[in-house]
Amino acid sequence: MFRCRSLAVAVLALWTLLVWGNRIVNITTRDGGDGVDLARAIAFVLVGLAVAVVAVRPMPAPSAQRVVTVAAWASIALWATRIVTIPLGDHEVGFIVVHLVLAAISIALAIWAMRSVRAVVPEEDTWNGTRTRPTPLT
Repeated sequence: MFRCRSLAVAVLALWTLLVWGNRIVNITTRDGGDGVDLARAIAFVLVGLAVAVVAVRPMPAPSAQRVVTVAAWASIALWATRIVTIPLGDHEVGFIVVHLVLAAISIALAIWAMRSVRAVVPEEDTWNGTRTRPTPLT
């Protein structure tokens, strides 16, 4: 069994929950979006919860890698489109800057988390031909 205690995975989970939980509050209390926006925010809160489970519960490495990789790519895909559509929209400069920073942080954390759970192939020991113990990437 694999127990992912990666700081990167935990940070990605917390960041995702913070960003999208705040988005839900903005949508419901400030009339800051429509049903599609709310559905997207709820979906990403669920993604954040799935990543949080990986961070704290024992599970096989392939499962942990799959959850984190899918979550990370979903985040990267969303923010890659938003960094284009937000500046093209009718928004103030402050709004655009804040969202570009959110995008940069989200993408960086997604990449960090994916790298932290990536399978590490054992390296050959050149001295005696035996395999050495793999070390996790962090």
